[in-house]
Amino acid sequence: MEIIRGDIKYLEELNHLEHACFSKNEFCPKEKLKKRLRSFPSHFYLIKENNHIVAYLSGFCNDEERFSSTHFLSTKIHSEKGKNFFLLSLCCLKSFRKRGYASLLLKTLREDMKEKENILLLCKEDRISFYERFGYQKDGFVLKNSEDWYEMRLNLKGERK
Repeated sequence: MEIIRGDIKYLEELNHLEHACFSKNEFCPKEKLKKRLRSFPSHFYLIKENNHIVAYLSGFCNDEERFSSTHFLSTKIHSEKGKNFFLLSLCCLKSFRKRGYASLLLKTLREDMKEKENILLLCKEDRISFYERFGYQKDGFVLKNSEDWYEMRLNLKGERK
């Protein structure tokens, strides 16, 4: 098992992961995934096992303080020097769950983003306790695709004191 960074050559495997892990209202369409891979490949963290991508995390940086619908529609919002990281996807193939891969990806992200102010994400209610184990706190409520989502925030500023 190894963690590697994003590359367009993994597009098909990442597309498969998106469809396997998310509902039709949640997964990132292949064309958007392709644009994200081209726009911010270094913010794709992939777990490769036996020459296959089995889990991944992706997101982008910018200076905004909250999620907005544009974050899911455009790759132009990414700014490498942005003060916050917005986590867009975290998924693991079902047959590779309960091995600590999602936890490992979140810990790796936290270490890599330690100079940022926050890591933000959206999740459904049943995932809140998972993210709270890593220090994320509920920071709002969002209606996305007619479903209830919660904005979670990990404040990294306090860790640098």
